[in-house]
Amino acid sequence: MVVLAAVDRSNQAHDVVEEARYLAELTNEELHVIHVLSRKEFVDLERTSVDETGGPASIDQVRQTAESIADEIASETESEYVPVGEFGNVASEISQYANNNEVSYVVIGGRKRTPVGKAVFGSVTQSVLLETKVPVVTLMNSAQ
Repeated sequence: MVVLAAVDRSNQAHDVVEEARYLAELTNEELHVIHVLSRKEFVDLERTSVDETGGPASIDQVRQTAESIADEIASETESEYVPVGEFGNVASEISQYANNNEVSYVVIGGRKRTPVGKAVFGSVTQSVLLETKVPVVTLMNSAQ
């Protein structure tokens, strides 16, 4: 089984990795750290690739970029981990990975929003909670 740390580029990402590491050690499970490139980040990467190489980035290159971000975020942890990179709808990709890879827990960051903010802008954390079949540990951060 696997404990999955779902990270973004926020300051809270390191805390998410550490909480997932702690859970993985308690349950004697493997730690995976996933970063999902959003559609906007994907488009930005495509533009850069076209500007630099004259062609679009391959799917493998996009996943490798996301994996490198996950690896960079998790690099300070004292445990072994597997970096994972995906792209697309952030909540859906996290949930899909969790549901298809023997994940026992997902650890994800969240931020406090007003009900109107959630309704208008959506919430990755809320979507993961609803779409994932395994327990989700949420670290809340009101400073974002």
